[in-house]
Amino acid sequence: MPRMNINVVATELEKVKEVFGVLNDVTKDERVPLSVREEVMDKVNSILESTNSDG
Repeated sequence: MPRMNINVVATELEKVKEVFGVLNDVTKDERVPLSVREEVMDKVNSILESTNSDG
């Protein structure tokens, strides 16, 4: 399973925690096909990498 490291700078940290909780649940839910879980992680990582390179 892919891993991701995240640096968060947010004024509403609780909302960010909730969103990542949902993402975490999806990536660990065995009812969701592995290919879908990996695609979610890949997209999240891609968004985070593009955000990090912009700022």
